[in-house]
Amino acid sequence: MCYTVPLDRRNRLILSLEQNQRAFLKWGGADNPNLGDAATIKPDARYPTGVAAWEHKNEAWGQVSLRLLGQQYGAYQPANPPAGAVRPGGWACAAQVSGNFKVARRDKLAYSVYTGEGVGVYGFNPQAARFIMSENKVLFYRSTGWQAGYTHNWNERWRSNLIATGLYFGHTAAVQDADVRRVENYFVNTIVKLAPSLELGLEYGFEGLRTFGAGRVVERGGGKGDTNRSNKLQVALTAKF
Repeated sequence: MCYTVPLDRRNRLILSLEQNQRAFLKWGGADNPNLGDAATIKPDARYPTGVAAWEHKNEAWGQVSLRLLGQQYGAYQPANPPAGAVRPGGWACAAQVSGNFKVARRDKLAYSVYTGEGVGVYGFNPQAARFIMSENKVLFYRSTGWQAGYTHNWNERWRSNLIATGLYFGHTAAVQDADVRRVENYFVNTIVKLAPSLELGLEYGFEGLRTFGAGRVVERGGGKGDTNRSNKLQVALTAKF
């Protein structure tokens, strides 16, 4: 459910409630006696996620928006539990600033910065929360992420993009055993329009990842460390029908 409130020609307020998908997880027992505190939980379908956003658009330079997010997480035992078997949950909150700027006549710079707890699928990494059985409560992953993209239009047929993203997790009791401590991605591509409905693109990408502890990343020589780097080059032909 989404409700938009126009404030004036350039500003509007957006309020929405989004349905969550309940995750039924089994904690310990005969199915997995070693699962315990390591299980990951997801937003609780009994409560909708609430999002409030303010957007400002300016034809001269671009737009900017501010978003606030609140969502309820829950843990379950056993699978398909009755109401009395639902574990205590908790509310997670996050904030985001995003927008884009026009640069000269042909170019555009887009950006996004967010921070908060339990961001999960609203960011670009699945780490969100975990349930601590010994304390019977939810602890949230606190993360800060950013994305930036610059588009240069060489002419009506050729364009190039430079894209960078980053995600960083705070070192708390909730994430000290998590796989990812920080991850950064960089991409550069060039796209040419061969026909009105046909495009050819060439892209190079680099990813750097670091975990919270050594031994979680298998290195090329067979050893284990806490960092990983990867490169990729890809060609794509896109047709629209």
